[in-house]
Amino acid sequence: MTDEQLQSLHDRATRGDRLTDEEQAALDAWYALQDQAESQLLQALASPVSLSNLQSQVTATVTQLEVVTRHIRETLATNADLRREIARLQRQLAEQTTGRAA
Repeated sequence: MTDEQLQSLHDRATRGDRLTDEEQAALDAWYALQDQAESQLLQALASPVSLSNLQSQVTATVTQLEVVTRHIRETLATNADLRREIARLQRQLAEQTTGRAA
């Protein structure tokens, strides 16, 4: 059954509708999965994260950002060089084309 179908069964059950044995078994299994997911979430939220661990993560992220920033700057400089070279070649081509036409 899909989550939507199981949610519909839950809705029916909470409104007092009678479920078949098969529907009730599916709903009970779904409840167990929901409980397990909730427990895992609560454990993850409750686990202590040390300040030094967080600081290490921040330091690693800053280092990664510095590397990416340096790469972006290098790429921008290369692009600017290429634009200048393209402009020079276009001027050179225009001069050659003008010289041939004359």
